[in-house]
Amino acid sequence: MDKGHQADIKTIARNAGISGLGDIFSAAMIFGTNIVMTRTVGASIYGTFVLAKNITIVGGVLGNFGIHQGLLHFLPFYKGKENWGRAKGTLRASTQLTALFSFGTAALLYLCADYIAVNAFHTPGMTAVLKVFAFSIPWLAFSKLWLSGVRAFRALKYTVLVGKIVRPVICLALLSLLFLVGLKLYSLVFSELASTLLAAGLGLYFLRRLLPIQWEKTQAAPDRRELLGFSAPLFLVDALNFIMRRVDIIMIGIFLMSQQVGIYNAAVRVALLLAIPLASVNAIFAPMIAEYYGRGDLISLRRNFKVATRWIFSLVFPLCLLVLLFPAPLLRLFGAEFTEGSKALVILTGGQLVNAATGPVNFMIMMTGHPKFNLVNSLALALLNVGLNVILIPKFGIMGAAIAAASSMAIINLLRLVEVHYILKVHPYQWSFLKPLLAGTLAAVCTYVLFLRNAQTPSSLMLVAGILMHFVAYTVMIVLLKLPEEEKLVLRTLMAKLKTRR
Repeated sequence: MDKGHQADIKTIARNAGISGLGDIFSAAMIFGTNIVMTRTVGASIYGTFVLAKNITIVGGVLGNFGIHQGLLHFLPFYKGKENWGRAKGTLRASTQLTALFSFGTAALLYLCADYIAVNAFHTPGMTAVLKVFAFSIPWLAFSKLWLSGVRAFRALKYTVLVGKIVRPVICLALLSLLFLVGLKLYSLVFSELASTLLAAGLGLYFLRRLLPIQWEKTQAAPDRRELLGFSAPLFLVDALNFIMRRVDIIMIGIFLMSQQVGIYNAAVRVALLLAIPLASVNAIFAPMIAEYYGRGDLISLRRNFKVATRWIFSLVFPLCLLVLLFPAPLLRLFGAEFTEGSKALVILTGGQLVNAATGPVNFMIMMTGHPKFNLVNSLALALLNVGLNVILIPKFGIMGAAIAAASSMAIINLLRLVEVHYILKVHPYQWSFLKPLLAGTLAAVCTYVLFLRNAQTPSSLMLVAGILMHFVAYTVMIVLLKLPEEEKLVLRTLMAKLKTRR
C-alpha cells in the first residue's frame, strides 16, 4: 500500500469517525426521545404527532424553497471574491425570501388545518396540533437557513453543536418535564416547537458571531433573481428527497389509522440506525470523490470507493443481522403494542442492507459531474415509492409501506450501481467482501443457537446479552479471518485519535 493510499485511508477513517460519533449521539438522543414518547402516550397519540410533524416538515420544505442551498452556494462564493456587498445582499435577500415563503406556508397550514386533519387523514383531533405546528414553520425554515450560513463560513462545529447535540438534548429534557406536569400529546408538540425556536436562535447567534468586520461597513447589494434562479431547482430536489424519505408515513395516515402510523414510525426509527455508518463515511468521502475526479486520479477514486463500501458493509451487516434476529424485542422497547411492526422492520432492514452493500453510489454519480443521472434517479425513486405505497398499503397495511420503501430503495441503488459501472468503469466489490459476510453469518448462527432456539420471545436481559454476544462473536470471527491491511490502518488511526483526545 503506497503512502498516498495510506494518507487517504487515514483521512477517511479519522473524519468519518468524528462524524460518526456525532451521528451516533444524535441518533441515540432521538431514539431515546421516541421511546419516552411512545412509552408515555401510546401508539395512537404518537402516530398523530408523527403525522402532524411530517406535514409540518412538508411546510418547512415549501417555506425554505431551496433558499438555504442558494445561501450556502453564493455566500462563500462572494466571500472568496471579497465582494462583501454581494455577500451581505445574499444573506439579506435569503432571509427576506425565507420569511415570505415560510410565513405564507404557515398561514396556509393554519387555515387548512381542519380540512387536512378531517378530510385527508380522518383524524379531527389533529386539527389543533397542526395549528400549533404551523407556528414552527418559519423557525424551522430560519434555523435551516442560518445554519447553512454558518456552514458557509466553514464553522461546522456550530452546526453539529446545534443540530446534533443541543436540539435533541433540549427536546428530550423539555419532553420529560412536560410529561411530569401531566401533558401528553401537547408535551410532544411543545417540546418540538421549543427546540425548533432554540435552534433558529442559536443559528442566528453563531452566524452573527462569524460575520467579518467589513460586514457593517458595506452596503448590501442583493440579487434576488440570481438567488431564486439557483434555489428553485434545488427546491425540487428537496421535495423529491422528502417524498423518498417520508411519503410512506403520509400514505399510511391517509389509508390507515394514526395507531398504524405510530407503529410503523417506530420500525422506521430502528431501521434508520442502520444508515449511520453510510452517512458518516459519505460525509467525508463525498468531497474526496470530487477532488479525485477533478484532478483525474481515477485510480485513487476506484480504489477508495471499494474500501469505503467494504467498511460500510462491514459495519452495517452485523447490525442488520441483529435486527433480523431480534425485531420484536427491539420494538418492544417502544411498548408492547409496537411489536406489531416486526415484519415491517424486517422488510425495512432488507432495504438498508442493499443500501449499505452498494456503498456511496449516489455520491459517486453526483460528485463526478453527472447531475442529470442524479435527478432522473431521484425522480424515478419518488414516483416508484409513491406508486408502490398507493398500491400496497390498502392491501397489506404497514407491511405494504415497508415493501414500497425497501424495494424502491433497493431498486434505485442497484440502478445507481449499474450507472457507476457504466460511467466510471468501477464496481465496489472485492474478494475481501466475503470476510464480513462470513463472519456476520457465523456470529448470527451462534447468537440464534444460544438465545433464540429455545426462546422465541427473549426478555430484555436476554436481548442485551444477545446483542453483546453477537458483536463479540462477529469481532472474533473478523480477527480470525484476518483483517485487510486497510482495516488495520483504520483501527490504528482511530485508536491514535482517541488517545490524543484524552
